[in-house]
Amino acid sequence: MLFFCAPLLVRNPVFAQGFTKEQLDALVYFFVRVYAAGAGLFMVFYGSASLIRGYLIYRSGYIPRFIGVLSGIVGVAFIVKNFTLVLAPAYSSDLLLVPAPITILVLTVWFLAKGVDVDKWNERVRGIPDITT
Repeated sequence: MLFFCAPLLVRNPVFAQGFTKEQLDALVYFFVRVYAAGAGLFMVFYGSASLIRGYLIYRSGYIPRFIGVLSGIVGVAFIVKNFTLVLAPAYSSDLLLVPAPITILVLTVWFLAKGVDVDKWNERVRGIPDITT
Protein backbone atom coordinates (compact mmCIF):
# COMPACT_ATOMS: atom_id res chain seq x y z
CA MET A 1 0.00 0.00 0.00
CA LEU A 2 2.86 2.36 0.76
CA PHE A 3 4.06 1.99 -2.83
CA PHE A 4 0.94 3.84 -3.99
CA CYS A 5 1.13 6.61 -1.36
CA ALA A 6 4.03 8.49 -2.97
CA PRO A 7 2.39 8.97 -6.40
CA LEU A 8 -0.88 9.88 -4.71
CA LEU A 9 0.85 12.70 -2.84
CA VAL A 10 2.65 13.97 -5.93
CA ARG A 11 -0.28 13.84 -8.37
CA ASN A 12 -3.12 15.09 -6.20
CA PRO A 13 -3.08 18.88 -5.67
CA VAL A 14 -5.39 18.61 -2.64
CA PHE A 15 -2.69 16.75 -0.71
CA ALA A 16 0.11 18.94 -2.05
CA GLN A 17 -1.40 22.25 -0.93
CA GLY A 18 -0.92 21.41 2.76
CA PHE A 19 2.84 20.98 2.44
CA THR A 20 5.80 22.97 1.23
CA LYS A 21 7.81 21.55 -1.66
CA GLU A 22 10.54 20.31 0.72
CA GLN A 23 8.02 18.70 3.07
CA LEU A 24 6.29 16.97 0.19
CA ASP A 25 9.61 15.67 -1.14
CA ALA A 26 10.55 14.38 2.31
CA LEU A 27 7.18 12.68 2.74
CA VAL A 28 7.36 11.01 -0.66
CA TYR A 29 10.91 9.86 0.08
CA PHE A 30 9.72 8.47 3.43
CA PHE A 31 6.97 6.40 1.79
CA VAL A 32 9.38 5.02 -0.81
CA ARG A 33 11.90 4.04 1.90
CA VAL A 34 9.22 2.35 4.01
CA TYR A 35 8.07 0.45 0.92
CA ALA A 36 11.68 -0.67 0.31
CA ALA A 37 11.98 -1.87 3.90
CA GLY A 38 8.74 -3.83 3.54
CA ALA A 39 10.04 -5.44 0.37
CA GLY A 40 13.17 -6.46 2.27
CA LEU A 41 11.05 -8.02 4.99
CA PHE A 42 9.14 -9.92 2.32
CA MET A 43 12.46 -11.31 1.04
CA VAL A 44 13.06 -13.01 4.40
CA PHE A 45 9.74 -14.83 4.16
CA TYR A 46 10.28 -15.65 0.49
CA GLY A 47 13.76 -16.93 1.32
CA SER A 48 12.41 -19.08 4.15
CA ALA A 49 9.75 -20.52 1.84
CA SER A 50 12.36 -21.26 -0.84
CA LEU A 51 14.57 -22.96 1.73
CA ILE A 52 11.69 -25.15 2.92
CA ARG A 53 10.62 -25.87 -0.67
CA GLY A 54 14.17 -26.90 -1.51
CA TYR A 55 14.27 -29.26 1.45
CA LEU A 56 10.94 -30.82 0.48
CA ILE A 57 11.99 -31.23 -3.15
CA TYR A 58 15.26 -32.80 -2.02
CA ARG A 59 13.50 -35.24 0.30
CA SER A 60 10.56 -36.12 -1.95
CA GLY A 61 12.35 -37.91 -4.74
CA TYR A 62 9.71 -36.82 -7.26
CA ILE A 63 11.94 -34.14 -8.71
CA PRO A 64 15.75 -34.36 -9.04
CA ARG A 65 17.59 -33.51 -5.85
CA PHE A 66 19.82 -30.94 -7.51
CA ILE A 67 16.73 -28.76 -8.07
CA GLY A 68 16.01 -28.96 -4.34
CA VAL A 69 19.60 -27.96 -3.61
CA LEU A 70 19.31 -25.01 -6.02
CA SER A 71 16.08 -23.91 -4.36
CA GLY A 72 17.74 -24.12 -0.95
CA ILE A 73 20.65 -22.01 -2.19
CA VAL A 74 18.16 -19.41 -3.45
CA GLY A 75 16.44 -19.38 -0.06
CA VAL A 76 19.69 -18.80 1.76
CA ALA A 77 20.65 -16.11 -0.78
CA PHE A 78 17.39 -14.19 -0.21
CA ILE A 79 17.83 -14.35 3.56
CA VAL A 80 21.50 -13.30 3.41
CA LYS A 81 20.67 -10.49 0.98
CA ASN A 82 18.05 -9.10 3.35
CA PHE A 83 20.21 -9.30 6.46
CA THR A 84 23.18 -7.72 4.72
CA LEU A 85 20.88 -5.00 3.43
CA VAL A 86 19.93 -4.16 7.02
CA LEU A 87 23.14 -4.91 8.92
CA ALA A 88 25.86 -4.12 6.38
CA PRO A 89 24.45 -2.27 3.36
CA ALA A 90 27.92 -1.81 1.85
CA TYR A 91 28.26 -5.59 1.49
CA SER A 92 24.76 -6.23 0.19
CA SER A 93 25.01 -7.26 -3.43
CA ASP A 94 22.38 -8.14 -6.00
CA LEU A 95 24.74 -10.88 -7.20
CA LEU A 96 23.45 -12.95 -4.29
CA LEU A 97 20.15 -13.24 -6.15
CA VAL A 98 21.66 -14.55 -9.41
CA PRO A 99 20.72 -18.18 -8.61
CA ALA A 100 17.00 -17.27 -8.34
CA PRO A 101 16.13 -16.91 -12.04
CA ILE A 102 18.38 -19.85 -12.89
CA THR A 103 16.54 -22.07 -10.40
CA ILE A 104 13.13 -20.92 -11.62
CA LEU A 105 14.16 -21.59 -15.21
CA VAL A 106 15.53 -25.06 -14.38
CA LEU A 107 12.40 -26.01 -12.42
CA THR A 108 10.09 -24.73 -15.17
CA VAL A 109 11.97 -26.58 -17.90
CA TRP A 110 11.99 -29.74 -15.80
CA PHE A 111 8.22 -29.59 -15.22
CA LEU A 112 7.53 -28.90 -18.90
CA ALA A 113 9.91 -31.55 -20.22
CA LYS A 114 9.77 -34.34 -17.66
CA GLY A 115 7.36 -33.57 -14.84
CA VAL A 116 7.06 -35.47 -11.59
CA ASP A 117 8.34 -39.05 -11.34
CA VAL A 118 4.93 -40.76 -11.59
CA ASP A 119 6.24 -44.22 -10.76
CA LYS A 120 7.67 -43.00 -7.48
CA TRP A 121 4.45 -41.09 -6.79
CA ASN A 122 2.28 -44.18 -7.33
CA GLU A 123 4.64 -46.29 -5.23
CA ARG A 124 4.27 -43.90 -2.29
CA VAL A 125 0.50 -43.67 -2.71
CA ARG A 126 0.18 -47.45 -2.58
CA GLY A 127 2.30 -47.53 0.58
CA ILE A 128 0.07 -45.10 2.51
CA PRO A 129 -2.59 -46.87 4.59
CA ASP A 130 -6.21 -45.86 4.00
CA ILE A 131 -7.46 -44.14 7.16
CA THR A 132 -10.90 -43.24 5.82
CA THR A 133 -12.43 -46.64 6.60
